[in-house]
Parts: sequence; C-alpha cells; structure tokens
Amino acid sequence: MFIHIDKPFTQDRIARIIIVLAITLCIILIFRYLCDILIPFAVAIMLAYIFNPVVELVQILMKPRVPVVIIIILLIAVIITGNRLYNHTL
Repeated sequence: MFIHIDKPFTQDRIARIIIVLAITLCIILIFRYLCDILIPFAVAIMLAYIFNPVVELVQILMKPRVPVVIIIILLIAVIITGNRLYNHTL
C-alpha cells in the first residue's frame, strides 16, 4: 500500500493506514516474541531446500525416498562430526 500525497486524506483512508500499520506492528512483535521458536523451523526449511537436489540425484539410483533421505542425513552428520573432530585435534 503506497501513500499518495495527491489524493485527499479522508477518514476511510486514514483508518486503513492506521489498520495496516497496526497489523504490521503486531506481526513484527509476534515474530520478535516467537523468534527463538521459529529459527529452528527456518533452518530446517533452508536445509530441506538445499539438500533436495542431492536427494533427487541419489534417488535415481535408489527408488525409495526414505532410505535416500536417511543416507543423506547420515552423510551430513558424518561430515560435520569428522570436521569437528579434525579441527578439535589441531
């Protein structure tokens, strides 16, 4: 919603602007309040989006999707754990 200065400010227009600003403020406050809860969901969505092409590529070799997803998750866990163990010993 853009505010055009050339249009007259009627009561209806002012009420709509106030309602939009109030709803926007409420949404921002809700996100700030739920930030700690929403971050893991956002990370999970990003990881699913990133690893979907890998799962589809491996799924060509293995038809069932569930074993492919489990294999990809285990490979990622091994890579992360191995990287942490390697960097910890240095």
